[in-house]
Amino acid sequence: MAYPGENVRVIGAIKIKPSWFKPVSDKSPVWNRIDSSAKGKLMQVDLKSHGITDYGTLQMRGWGAKGPVVGAMELFYDGEPMTLARWPNKDFTDDNYLSSDYDNEIQIYGTTKPDITGLYIKSGSQDGVPSYKRDGLVNGKQYYAYRYTWDYEGNTYTAWFITTGTTGYPTKDDPWWSLYSHNLGQFKL
Repeated sequence: MAYPGENVRVIGAIKIKPSWFKPVSDKSPVWNRIDSSAKGKLMQVDLKSHGITDYGTLQMRGWGAKGPVVGAMELFYDGEPMTLARWPNKDFTDDNYLSSDYDNEIQIYGTTKPDITGLYIKSGSQDGVPSYKRDGLVNGKQYYAYRYTWDYEGNTYTAWFITTGTTGYPTKDDPWWSLYSHNLGQFKL
């Protein structure tokens, strides 16, 4: 916020030329992670090849964030900040998630200890959406991904969990991961 009677100006941007953007092709290492409906429609730019190397740090902010808050590079178009790429999109609802081709399996990526990444196959439904079972054990334990909604002190909460439990809020018996959202998205891994 500006000092009363003053204007705020933030200076320090680099213009990205439209000619720098190239389609993401099937040769890209991310091709298999792209939803089939988006394949052939995504564009990418190699910022490093254009001398842009300071990207800042993308990290959690707000309640529950740990450590100093350092901002990541942002993209603006016509003076408006762009939303980070994500799937499902913000306007997806449980109804069109359930009617998609992705009900039967989900893929978990990232770096975790223990390594619970991999393929999760639909094993039933819970909380009105599919629930999943990891394809294979991790250190002799079965992991599941499911959504759970509960009331606490007059508020309703909904989260997705990856845990060795099959329902409810996870216990501290084994490591677990969460995503406080109605829709699937990026877990805190």
